[in-house]
Formats: sequence, C-alpha cells, structure tokens
Amino acid sequence: MSVVPVVRPVAVPMVKSITPAAQMAIWSKYLFDWRRSTTFQNPDGTTAAASGDPIGFLQDLRGNPAYMDSSARRPVVAAGWDFDGSDDVMVAMQATHLTAASSFTVPDLSDSVTGKGFTCTGITLDTSDDTQWIANDGRSDASDLTHRAGLVNVTKAGVKVVERDLSGTFASMTTIQGVVYDATDDSLWFCSTGENLVRHVSAADGSSIGSFSSTSCNGIALDTVSGNLIVVSTTGTLTTYNKSGVQQATFSFEACDCIWYDSTNGILYYAREPGNGINYIGLFHFSTRQFLGKWVVPEAEALEGMVHDGTNLYVTNDNYYHGQTGTNQVLVYSKAAATLETKSKITLFGVFTADSSPVGTRSIFGLGSSGVTNAGVGLHQIGSSSTGLRVFANTDVGTTERSFVDFTSLSDLTSTRYVVVEVDFDGETVSLWLDGTQSGTAQAIANVAGAISTGCFVIGGMKFGSDEFPGVIKVAGLIERILTTSERAVLHSYLRTI
Repeated sequence: MSVVPVVRPVAVPMVKSITPAAQMAIWSKYLFDWRRSTTFQNPDGTTAAASGDPIGFLQDLRGNPAYMDSSARRPVVAAGWDFDGSDDVMVAMQATHLTAASSFTVPDLSDSVTGKGFTCTGITLDTSDDTQWIANDGRSDASDLTHRAGLVNVTKAGVKVVERDLSGTFASMTTIQGVVYDATDDSLWFCSTGENLVRHVSAADGSSIGSFSSTSCNGIALDTVSGNLIVVSTTGTLTTYNKSGVQQATFSFEACDCIWYDSTNGILYYAREPGNGINYIGLFHFSTRQFLGKWVVPEAEALEGMVHDGTNLYVTNDNYYHGQTGTNQVLVYSKAAATLETKSKITLFGVFTADSSPVGTRSIFGLGSSGVTNAGVGLHQIGSSSTGLRVFANTDVGTTERSFVDFTSLSDLTSTRYVVVEVDFDGETVSLWLDGTQSGTAQAIANVAGAISTGCFVIGGMKFGSDEFPGVIKVAGLIERILTTSERAVLHSYLRTI
C-alpha cells in the first residue's frame, strides 16, 4: 500500500512594511524634518507658533539636538528654517550624552567658601605619580577682586597633596586658566590670561622656569609627539608654540574655555558652553582640521578643564563660582578616548528654496567644521546663479586644497527643490540628483586625499557667519554611505513628499 505523504503548510513570515520616513531615520546619522512638532520650540519648551519667531530648539529624528546661536543669529520659523543670508547659525554634530560615574568636591583652600572647594579652572595628569594638578583661580566668587591664584596637587579621589600659591611669586598675575603637565622636566605650563603670558613653573616647588607672550591665552595643552604647546585664546584662536615660545601655526577655531590633547590619536578635546543648556566637549582632529563630534555633559554646568588618563575623563566644574549653588568639583566619566572616525562614501540630501539673488559662495549645507571655510564637503549656489550648484571637497583649511564640481543648467532653484549629492572619496567622484533626476553622470573630483570625517553636519548658516545660504531649508540629512539604486528610490520618494 502506498503511503501518501502529508503536506504541511509552510509558515510564511510576515514582512512588515516600513515607511520611507522610517527608513530614512535608520539610514541617516542626521535627519532634520521641519514638520516635527519639536522643530519650532522656544528654549523654555513652548512652541513658537508665529511665523518669523526665532527657532529655539531642534532635535534630529534620533533625538540629538542642533546647536543654534543667540536669538539674533537663529533661523526663524517659516515653511521650514528661514536663514537671513547674513549670520544665522544652525549646526548639528554627532553627539554622545555622558553621565558621570562619580564626582568629588575639590578641597577647600584659604580662598574657598567652607565646603564648596576652590574655583577650579583647569586640570592635568601628573604622569610621574598618577595624581592631578588643578588650576585655582584664587577667588570664591566673581565679586572677589583679590586673586590668590595657584596650582593644587590632588589624588584622583580629590585628596589634597600640596597647594602652590603663586600669587606671591608672580605679583602681577590674576587668574590661571588651564594647566598642563610636562613629563620631560617635571614641570607645569599654564595660561596667565590677565598678563597675556604662558608661564612655566617647576612642579616640585612652583619656582619660575620662564614664560612667553600669548594674547588672551585661555586654555593650554601639550602635544607629547611634537613637543609643541597648543594654546586657545578667549576669542577662539588656536595657536601652537614650541617650548621656547616661537609660534608654529595659528588658525580660527571655536570660542572655548579649555582644551586637552590626545597625542596618540591626534585629537583635540575642547569645552563649549553655547548658552543653550547643551554644554559639551567637542572632538577635533588636529592635523586634518576635522570636527569629529561631541560628548554632551549636562551635569557640567561650568566646564573649566578636562584630562583623560586612558580610562576615565576628568572634567572640572566650578559650578559654585558661577552659579553659587552646588560645589566646585571634578566629574569623572567612564569614557574611552575617542578614535578618528572617517567615512569614505557619503550621501547628503536636502529640500530647499534658494534665494533669488544669491551672493558669492553661499552654502546650502555642508559637512565638516563650517562647510565653506574649513575642511569638509559642501553644496552652494554658483555666484549669483539660480540654476547652478557647486559641490566641493576640501581636505584642508582655506581654499588651496579645495576641489569642486559644477552642475549647471538645472531647474530654477528659487522654487522648492530637493537635492541628493553622493561623494565617493575612494573613487574620487561626485554625483548629483535634482528632483530625482541625475544631472549628467558621476564627475571626477581631484585632490581628495583619503576619507573625511562625518562628525559635524552644518545646515544652512555657516559657523563663522561669512558664507550663509539665504533661503528656506525644509529638511536636510546625512547618510554615511552611497545608496543602492533601490535605496535611492526610497530616498527620492520621501523627499518628494516634503
């Protein structure tokens, strides 16, 4: 007797469809959509309903905030973000939010309010005994005009080892801002801001070794590979000096309060307090001038110094001095030192309406520290043309290494258009689609030396305010690779609906 096999139905897994918008949120590191309810919030969380109100708060679809400057420099509410073409600023960066694993109040000194600790304005690691040196401003609050500035050696638990009161040694010195330990001669370098001097003292007894001039010096770090000192001014200029005080290089940077240099990876850490409640430590690859991202540190109300010992990040927070609440303390973050993040292929996209009378090289959006002015990738109108777009790739600060490709005879950009730009740094090509139609074929772009960081994405207004796109941007984003044909179709479908 033959046996008839029993055929059992095979369970077919259900395929859940995903919307183009949801797919975009998965692909892109940054996706800013003006239709989100959080787009036009004021800093206090209320919604700005009136057209023309400055935008107070913005998050991308992954919850990362954008940075916007003071009210006068914010884009305003429109059918998107309306940039005035002069000085509006909106910047998004790769962000990691950190929570302190522990903290300690710095010890009281003669100038302290009891239990509040001294006003700490810098920190460095003493590699000879694994302790820390912390700079002391010498005042308990801003109304105190008598500085007793010095340097304090503490353990990593905050126990005082020794205090060096330097106010008698340097009679004309007021505050100390920033300090760095030099293992080559067991010494300390610090910024004497009021004197416009970088001073050099012995760690053993605080005696003077020497000094050199540095205008408005405000933070200091040491590159142990080159032996050069890196100094930031109160206006945000970064300058490197050799130890004899001879200037090696200088360039415009961020207005930041303190810095620390990771000599192994070539990364500069810098503290920013932009005034919008999102205090962060930025990461900047020094030799290529590329911004890598930021570590948001909401617990640090007043960042005054930082150092990494290979395991933990130590951040001085002189909250009592600035806010008269809490204590002056050191926050300890269990965060490994960053490594340089680069991507060899990227896709930039946006939906915008161009200004009818563009001026110069006004960027629509950019990738890098400030789009047009620094290393990065950007997109801008060509001169006064409303039918031409230029894509550039810049591997160094300034214009000498900039390579660009022009796309001309496009549809009039004064009507709302969506654009997709793909840059292949390995193949050294760039492609552009406008309203879903590719403009010609992939074009060669020269002088692109290797991959480029994707840590900082600039939308519309440039960070230094000199090259800003005047017009309205509805959505912008960044994908860290070149899309496949089918993925690009999904992207076009999404952008077409905005």
